[in-house]
Amino acid sequence: MCVTLCHRHRGRLYFNHEDCADYGCPLAEEAGRTCDGCRHRQGAYCGLTREPLPAGGCCHHNVELISGPQRITRAMIEMLLPGANENVCDVLDGFDVPYQVDADGAVWIDPDEVPGLPVVYGLGTEA
Repeated sequence: MCVTLCHRHRGRLYFNHEDCADYGCPLAEEAGRTCDGCRHRQGAYCGLTREPLPAGGCCHHNVELISGPQRITRAMIEMLLPGANENVCDVLDGFDVPYQVDADGAVWIDPDEVPGLPVVYGLGTEA
């Protein structure tokens, strides 16, 4: 399973191969996020995924991408269904997500080190 950071629902990690609507994300079902007028559109291609534009729009429509290290808390991994006794590092280790722990014990990931954006709005990469 691949885990990625949602750039629209900032501060959430999720399985990027599963449909976002399955997690009850209200953004996954919003209408009107077609590629027409999106600032990332480059002709017939998406400037973020380098893929042909999806017919149904995408979840990164006009989104500002998160960059630089992001602190990860337990609340941010809830969509990964952590066990009651698992901490953030246990969960990230279980999915091979690269992370760093600072001197204060805070856990950080770099969005550039986890898989990229889904191609189709609200749908996982393998849907």
